[in-house]
Amino acid sequence: EPPRRDAGQASEARAAAAASLRLDGHCALPPVLYAEHDLALLEQGARRLKSLGWPPLFIFMFDAAWALLDSCWESMQALLGDDCALDPSVFCWIARSGAASAETAQGAGLNFGLPHRDFTYNQAAFL
Repeated sequence: EPPRRDAGQASEARAAAAASLRLDGHCALPPVLYAEHDLALLEQGARRLKSLGWPPLFIFMFDAAWALLDSCWESMQALLGDDCALDPSVFCWIARSGAASAETAQGAGLNFGLPHRDFTYNQAAFL
């Protein structure tokens, strides 16, 4: 059964996230602000899909994945303002773990076919 959220804890967590956003330019939402129980169930579902040969991404065919994303929305509006927009670009990866080596072709370092890099300014900026 999902844990109950305490309104006071949620308010404190939002304030801490807002302070981090102002001071550091980024923040992470603590579990009190989203349905952590649902996240664990979605992880189990994605791993099961992968074990059956289906892409873990197929977890987004289930309403629970979108409900989890929706549960973050109130906090995001509080942090960014009522006029913020949610980018629906989501994905689901299940990264390999272990020692990365070219010989064994295993490990988290080999999860991407090409080096994973941030976009350049021209690729990311909308002018």
